[in-house]
Amino acid sequence: MKTQYLLILTVLAATLSFGCGGPTKYVLAGTEKSLGTDGELVVEKTETNYTVNLELEHLPPPNRVMNNATAYVTWMTVEGQPARQLGQLDYDEGDRKGELHATTVERKYRVLVTAEENPGTTSPSDVVVARHFVDVE
Repeated sequence: MKTQYLLILTVLAATLSFGCGGPTKYVLAGTEKSLGTDGELVVEKTETNYTVNLELEHLPPPNRVMNNATAYVTWMTVEGQPARQLGQLDYDEGDRKGELHATTVERKYRVLVTAEENPGTTSPSDVVVARHFVDVE
């Protein structure tokens, strides 16, 4: 059952990631740290960069996935470079939703969402609740 679910999500993600000049959309699923989490990552080219819009749902409070965690932080990892922080998720504990709006000049990278004790940290924790590879034109 889990294999079928992952296969369906992979096919759906591949289908949504093919665009005709518009935004590229990716479906995200939670990791083993946050199985019920799901969401969407939308990347769109502008004249000078790319906008990144991330929305996650069914996201438990950070301290439930990692002791002493106070926030969720979104990271970008580009091959051969250290992880860079895209920003802290705007998290609504009542709705269990998180959002992030950011920009980047990169077109190929991995997005990670991690639970963090300090949202100002300079490197991601090992507690990843969602991830996805981005490759846009």
